[in-house]
Amino acid sequence: MPASDAIKAPETLWLKAQYGGTIFLSAFLLFQVQPVMGKMILPWYGGAASVWTTCLLFFQSMLLLGYIYTHFLVRRLSPRPQAVLHIALLALAVAMLPISPNLTWKPLGNYSPSLHLLGVLALSVGLPYFVLSTTGPLVQVWFSRERPGTLPYRLFALSNVGSMIGLLSYPFAIEPVSSISEQSSGWSFGFISFALLCGSLAWRGSKRASLASNAVQPQHPSAPPSLMTQLTWVFLAACPSLLLVSLTSHLTRDVAPIPMLWIAPLTIYLLSFSISFDHRRWYKRIVFAPLLIIAVVAVCYLAAVDFGDLDIKIVVSAYLLAFFVFSMVCHGELARLAPPTDHLTTFYLLIAGGGTLGGLFVAILAPQVFSGDYEFQIGVVLTIAVASVVYAYDRQRGAMRYVKYPRTLILLTGMCAAIGSGYIFVSSEMQRRNDTLLASRNFYGSLRVDHDGSENDLKVTLMHGVIVHGAQFVDPDRLHWPTTYYGESSGIGITLNYFNKRLPVVRVGVIGLGAGTIASYGRTGDQYRFYEINPAVQGIAHSYFSFLRDSHAAVNLVSGDARLSLEREAPQRFDVLAIDAFSGDSIPMHLLTREAFREYIRHMAPGGVLAVHASNQYLNLAPIVMMAANEFGMKARIVTSEANEDQGVDAADWVLVTANPHFLSNPDVKGVARTIYVPSGTQTWTDDFSSILPILL
Repeated sequence: MPASDAIKAPETLWLKAQYGGTIFLSAFLLFQVQPVMGKMILPWYGGAASVWTTCLLFFQSMLLLGYIYTHFLVRRLSPRPQAVLHIALLALAVAMLPISPNLTWKPLGNYSPSLHLLGVLALSVGLPYFVLSTTGPLVQVWFSRERPGTLPYRLFALSNVGSMIGLLSYPFAIEPVSSISEQSSGWSFGFISFALLCGSLAWRGSKRASLASNAVQPQHPSAPPSLMTQLTWVFLAACPSLLLVSLTSHLTRDVAPIPMLWIAPLTIYLLSFSISFDHRRWYKRIVFAPLLIIAVVAVCYLAAVDFGDLDIKIVVSAYLLAFFVFSMVCHGELARLAPPTDHLTTFYLLIAGGGTLGGLFVAILAPQVFSGDYEFQIGVVLTIAVASVVYAYDRQRGAMRYVKYPRTLILLTGMCAAIGSGYIFVSSEMQRRNDTLLASRNFYGSLRVDHDGSENDLKVTLMHGVIVHGAQFVDPDRLHWPTTYYGESSGIGITLNYFNKRLPVVRVGVIGLGAGTIASYGRTGDQYRFYEINPAVQGIAHSYFSFLRDSHAAVNLVSGDARLSLEREAPQRFDVLAIDAFSGDSIPMHLLTREAFREYIRHMAPGGVLAVHASNQYLNLAPIVMMAANEFGMKARIVTSEANEDQGVDAADWVLVTANPHFLSNPDVKGVARTIYVPSGTQTWTDDFSSILPILL
């Protein structure tokens, strides 16, 4: 090796480490801040799953703005002004730290949850995230200047690896051992480190004036991409983005509401990006074109069958594998169509634009247009159509080099597959809707009112996804029976009957309305106060169920998040306060923290009982409730009741919390209440700390 090469080798290695380290750290921080900010503001919106969807839309939109800025910077400014402007922006972003939403921004009164949430995110973390979003394409351009003729797309693959590590490390390594304030401080320190690295690269580039003209006006510029090529980039980016957001919602709400299941689709999405842009050899059309057909058949089959007939592990695995194929096809084609570096910022700008379009469709447009969750099916059909067009009109015919079919046949086959799968999705949904009285959807989720059961046992049922949120018999003789999780033998049923026997007037608070079933226990003179954040639920409870209007008690409804409402109210002196605000099996953690229990106790009468509905297929919530009860010197016992199909009652777990020894010693309570085992490592949840890992079933 010549001496000059020996000297250059360490310098080149150090150069790659600088660029690679900056991109890796920026990507890591990009995906770390999303769950941190989401967890900070989730309690303000009732723990609704749509908070995550809206957050994802915000971060996609900021990514697009970052790419627009990068495109302007590279196209319009020489290296020296680029460096000055970007270093100034880095300094301004550092001045915005630490990231934390101001408590005065909590939603009050009537508001649009989506718009309010976007505003809070913009004020809290908008500028730092914007600066991070510029890093990928901008640093790749700087690298290309220092290493002319070198394609920087492996740096893009590296950024997706950093994103995956940032994503996966949060629930398993960050959240279980650190509080929200510690996470905010740690992230802010990481951002300062990134700002120093990125600023040094910007300054280094500004001093290489000899390369400036090459960056702004290439000596041998390649032909600009055609309009068709640019539209292809947009659609190839939009399809997996649409599928990502909709599949996450579909899996966690309609298939299996398993906590942290949202991580799997996002990991697959990033993995497909990393594989596709690492090297073209990883994506082969001859392999993925047939796999695309298999994936479409699989999701069509799943749309046509009842999930109850299949092992849930098989269902989830099939969806995730199909999504991997869809993502690989789209991202693989994007990698094949990647332009020379003089059009790199345009390429990334259109990719970000496509991703934002997919997020906008799911988070903003779909809830306004559709009464159900159809975005995943639409995404599948769109992916087939786009892939067919790309395959058919690619002059290289790379996918079909082993067959001699004309492009028209390829296109017609793909379009027939798209139409066929769309027909299967529509017919399957229409078949499910035969017994549906109402389908409703808004920011807080999808609701459905169905007729359920045989003619003699016909019930009207309220569903949130696949979870029952209330049911009422049609038979007049059974119209007032407390059903589902609120039967006479349930924890809440035993508690209400205890107070009904001993007090002339009972004051009851209920967080979570559902069908209003608990009101069936009300007597003349009793006062029942329901807290409900979803206005659609209130309308359904009044229109399709009669528990509220038939109750002998005086019933009041309070709109908005229950905890925020309780914080603003004078003490209500509830004899019984029931916590039953879970959407499906997802947990609004802010209702189970020490601070939340302090608020509950403030509103309870002496000797009152706090009843927490803890039924869950995937989490053991009872220890969390017991830990919070212990903080205030109260006792907690769990009551598990069995299902009774004749009475329309489902199995239920209720944790009863009280300081009333007479209640716990009552034979009706003592005979069914059990002590709660607390697994090792379980900690009291607070507004600043919570982790579900120790209580996973």
